[in-house]
Amino acid sequence: MREEEEARGHPRVSTVRVWLPPPRPLTAVVAVVKKNEQLFASTALKISIRFCLSHPH
Repeated sequence: MREEEEARGHPRVSTVRVWLPPPRPLTAVVAVVKKNEQLFASTALKISIRFCLSHPH
């Protein structure tokens, strides 16, 4: 019983460690997210402009 509980608990702890970043690079992660937001916004604008040009109302 104890061995099964340990086997079940280890993968959970590893996934938590993977998904929770250390406190130091948090600012870097935020900067990357902001850059990605700008990139997504620019691509969305390009797609909308192309859509409007290809499908005139």
